[in-house]
Amino acid sequence: MEDAEKTRFIYQFGRFTLNPAEKTLFENGVPLHLPAKEFETLLLLVENNGHALSKEQIISEIWRGSFVEEGNLAKQISRLRKIFHGEVKIETIPKHGYRFATEVKKILPPSEQIFLEKYTVKR
Repeated sequence: MEDAEKTRFIYQFGRFTLNPAEKTLFENGVPLHLPAKEFETLLLLVENNGHALSKEQIISEIWRGSFVEEGNLAKQISRLRKIFHGEVKIETIPKHGYRFATEVKKILPPSEQIFLEKYTVKR
């Protein structure tokens, strides 16, 4: 998926809102600070909601061209789980990877929403 397409939607899950274009995560409207790699990890998982991603897939996408140990990814996932207080489910798939397993709503940002109104005129 191209970067412009990735940032087109805002994602809502539970009381959290993820805005890729602004690189922000909100909890009940309050912004939460996420370091860049944690944000990218979360975004990748949310965009692939319900699908198992291997550790290798995640590492190659988030840390392109860098050598990174699996322990770094495990730390990112652990920190994300703490932020979500167990309300958002990130499943560990033994000997494979992770899956974001929470209902996600994709919404268009207000600037891209189109409102249509239907009027009936009587003669």
